[in-house]
Amino acid sequence: MNMQQLKNYLKNKGRLTGFASYSMVLLIALISILIVSLIQSRLLLSIYRRQSLSDTLVNEYAAESEIYDIFTRVVTYGATFPPDDVLTLPDGTQLTIDTEEDPITGDQAVTVTARRPYAVTILRGDRTVTVTGTDRVEIILAIDCTGSMDNPSGTVDGFGKPTTRIEEAENAALAFVDAIIAHPNYDRFYIGVEVFGIDAAWLKVDPLDVTSADLTPTNNHAQVRTSIAASFGHDTSFIESPACSLVIDNTSIGSSFALARDYFMAYPVPLGLTVKRAEVLITDGAPNSRMPYADCPDTDFGGDNFCPAFRHFCPGKFYENTKIPQWQCDNAYMSSCLAKREDDVTTPLIVNCNECQGRSRDFVRCVLAKSGTTYTEPPPSSLVYSGGVRDPDVDAYVVTIYNGVSPEIRGIFETYATKYFDLGNAANLTTILGDIFDDIVTSTSSFTLRRIIPAP
Repeated sequence: MNMQQLKNYLKNKGRLTGFASYSMVLLIALISILIVSLIQSRLLLSIYRRQSLSDTLVNEYAAESEIYDIFTRVVTYGATFPPDDVLTLPDGTQLTIDTEEDPITGDQAVTVTARRPYAVTILRGDRTVTVTGTDRVEIILAIDCTGSMDNPSGTVDGFGKPTTRIEEAENAALAFVDAIIAHPNYDRFYIGVEVFGIDAAWLKVDPLDVTSADLTPTNNHAQVRTSIAASFGHDTSFIESPACSLVIDNTSIGSSFALARDYFMAYPVPLGLTVKRAEVLITDGAPNSRMPYADCPDTDFGGDNFCPAFRHFCPGKFYENTKIPQWQCDNAYMSSCLAKREDDVTTPLIVNCNECQGRSRDFVRCVLAKSGTTYTEPPPSSLVYSGGVRDPDVDAYVVTIYNGVSPEIRGIFETYATKYFDLGNAANLTTILGDIFDDIVTSTSSFTLRRIIPAP
């Protein structure tokens, strides 16, 4: 190889080496760009994914909150089921609300579509208002028939005339039956009506015939309505309210719950059926008497005692009470009352048996408290009580329609009843009984919340 060839060889080799180096640098640059792009893509994807997840969570919360808010207002507070709507929340979330209500079954549905820049979420809430899973609902309505129910109700009728408490109780009872009739599953509702004073008795199908059938729970709602309308009037006299002649005046609230309990025990729920049971009581007075009831003996004397508010009602002693001759007043627990010299034969309501007050409250505790449950009442009594006999599967609602309910009486009702309503007067009694009916129905309805996959 001559010198010229050597020079050419070295020159070409240098060119090849430079090209190879350039190619290597270019390849490394391309790979670096690819790696950087991949890292950036993954970083952006991670950011978008996080943003999408964040928007999804915000959407779910907003949509679920809106659904629950609608059903809470409708179910709990009786609001009207709302129409479709579009909302923009302060955080920018856009909500499209679609509502559906079946006019026949009463079923309700709310579909909420929540939109944010990186997510779309659709949730649907369905409320089945029918008595799902319940074969029958049995309700016993108890109405106070004592003389104080003749007092003004605190409201007026359609002509501006003041009504009495017994009139408003009748109106509320009729509206209660009407609510049942209007329910899509009305045939599953059985209602019975009783009245109470010192004792308790079932309303009669024909209130003018004491031998007619008792108005125990039935789904013949037309008959129930007719009997209620014929049983009560402007006052508690026999002419106006013949049903009130079935019981002795003065107040033993425990007697009413005892009668309802006896009925439910005599007719247990048939095997294979799901039956919801409830008692609803209306009263305008504090308990001041108690009737004998073997399952709730007087703990102080260990007896099955009769203790009336007035000595006049002691049979065989001061009052010829042929209806309940077996209910005797005993010196063991009414000594101070029986020893008084006043003449309560010619003046019946003169000797007040104050010792019966505490016994009447204990009777209410016994029949209203659930069996097998220990309760602690609020002050002033702060009593710890576990002697109740009410079936835990039976709900109990109490409505008082007078001012001045004592703290102890209020504490008893608030502690042992399923729900207690202290109205002060009877002006809103119909509304409250409507709320109680809704509460009974709501507790047997169902609610489901589910996600819907958005269409592409």
